[in-house]
Amino acid sequence: MPIERQQTSTGLEEYGFIAHAVERLFWALNRLPPWRWHGDRSTVPEYDPKNPGPFEVHSKKRAFEVDRYVCSWMMMELLCLCVVGAGCSRWIMWSATLIAVWRIVNILSIAVNMALFDGLRRKSPHVMASAVRTIILTSINYIEVIACFGVAYAAFPSLLKHADDRFADALYFSAITQLTIGYGDVVPSGIGRLVAVIQGMFGLWFGLLILSRFVNALPRFRELVRPE
Repeated sequence: MPIERQQTSTGLEEYGFIAHAVERLFWALNRLPPWRWHGDRSTVPEYDPKNPGPFEVHSKKRAFEVDRYVCSWMMMELLCLCVVGAGCSRWIMWSATLIAVWRIVNILSIAVNMALFDGLRRKSPHVMASAVRTIILTSINYIEVIACFGVAYAAFPSLLKHADDRFADALYFSAITQLTIGYGDVVPSGIGRLVAVIQGMFGLWFGLLILSRFVNALPRFRELVRPE
């Protein structure tokens, strides 16, 4: 798990306001997960390579909190898919869609903060419990985004043309859109085209973040042949 203690300045404000404004936006979005709402961050131990014990204990506790949080969201997404797939009242459809949008924003904020900004906010070196664990959780997040957009497509069937099965076709279209495949058998309609574009951009960018984490987790090899 990353260190929780953060410094107030990242240094971005010294070189323009655009990057700094984006960083502040994602700093605010990073407060969305409920597991960040409790506890005194000032009590988080600093990472000390010579004595990592206190930090490791805190990291293990935090890791289990995150795992429970992700599992809770997966069950919530499955419930939303079942509800919208069965067809319910309009306010339930809107509620399920808002829940899905909340989770998409949540996943985006976590991914961007971890990849870009967390390293700038730390007083100490950026430390995580396990690179492999982070990659696995990020891959799960990628699948979650497919499910969340699928909730929106299933909740409002008018967003899709040639969709015969409200539940299956919504998930299918969400998957091929995020994977940027696009066979053309199911196509977006009206505002659904804007939603599909947003999901395609999200999927492409999020895929690059996942790839970068895979590369960073690969073992480093020593090169025997070196230039003179």
